[in-house]
Amino acid sequence: TILANWINQIQRGEKIRCARDQVFSPVHVDDVVATILATVRQDLSGIYNVGNPQSYSRLDMLRILIDSLCVEVPIIECSIRDFDFLDQRPLNLSMDSRKVLENTGLEFRSVSSCCQELSRKVRGEADVISKEES
Repeated sequence: TILANWINQIQRGEKIRCARDQVFSPVHVDDVVATILATVRQDLSGIYNVGNPQSYSRLDMLRILIDSLCVEVPIIECSIRDFDFLDQRPLNLSMDSRKVLENTGLEFRSVSSCCQELSRKVRGEADVISKEES
């Protein structure tokens, strides 16, 4: 995932090049699973967007992750257009998930809570590694 890639870059002490202009609706995989189960249990049909109800830029998300890790990371802000993709990437990938949330009664995790969860795991792994080295 994008968060795992950034964690790896942070652990390697790299500068992170990050787009400020692409917006999307990131969602925790457990929330996707819960949505699938709820739609099957409730026998819902139709088209449903599954994404965070709040949109974030890649840069916003990176800053939330960095804050949750309590680290300083050099960020090189850029446009998504500055990356060498084979195709042209849209700037707005956000989705309106109100329909699925209203029909299932679910609430999706915030990006902040996902980053906090990931940060705890990363710190826990670092503690285990440092104890093994002692």
